[in-house]
Amino acid sequence: MRKIAFFLTALLISGLLLPGCAKADSEDQDGTKTESGSTQQTPDDTAGDKAGVGKAAEESYTTYLEAKDDLIIRLSEAVEDLPEAEMALTSMFDVIMVDLAMWPVAFLGHDEDTALMDMDDQGVEVVSYQVGDRESSITYQDEEGRETVFTGRYDDQADWYVFTRQVDGRETLYSEYRRTPYGYVGQYYVIEDDGRVSLFQLTVDGIDGAIGLDCGGSKPLPLLGNEEVDFPLSAPEWYRIQDNLLTGVTPDGLELYLEIP
Repeated sequence: MRKIAFFLTALLISGLLLPGCAKADSEDQDGTKTESGSTQQTPDDTAGDKAGVGKAAEESYTTYLEAKDDLIIRLSEAVEDLPEAEMALTSMFDVIMVDLAMWPVAFLGHDEDTALMDMDDQGVEVVSYQVGDRESSITYQDEEGRETVFTGRYDDQADWYVFTRQVDGRETLYSEYRRTPYGYVGQYYVIEDDGRVSLFQLTVDGIDGAIGLDCGGSKPLPLLGNEEVDFPLSAPEWYRIQDNLLTGVTPDGLELYLEIP
């Protein structure tokens, strides 16, 4: 339980570096998986009346984070009972770190004066702040003086939130989650400065769900909202809880099977 308490403490920390795990070719960093006959969409592509990136988006993101974090903690507590699966705890911690690095989400959609004041209190050097009906963006200087643009696009009809981060014009983060009939589906694609790439995908079905981790994968297709609960299980490393049964595959190829009390 000591390690789980550490995870909970990590949820209170912000401004940490994004995790990464594999060296990727430049084509993978900039490429997007495509399939024959598939159509890539973003919230702006789906027509319809949408609320601004404001209160509704903030409440949606909070609800999603709570569901996701509950799943990660439940998975972590289960894996903690397996000493041979220690590497799995590190992987789950990485998933939490991605959300912590997405701290600008907390300011998206606020009125300009409030957002600028709050970010100034946090020591953020803001270049510009824009809020619109479909998306909001924050441009700021990071700790190395690089211009960073963080953008969020929210579709309230689909309960679909897409985030991107660009540093000096280069995309370093693509993240999204979307409501499904069973709960949520989400994914995070991270490119670090040294070229390491991480792809995290997850589904949440009540107190059950799954996460998949792929180091070095290509940028994923946007979510459609019809992904199955086992969507993350195509990754080389994955973990799933279903009906008090933990299954999975660790980074070193160990297959997990554990009944949870």
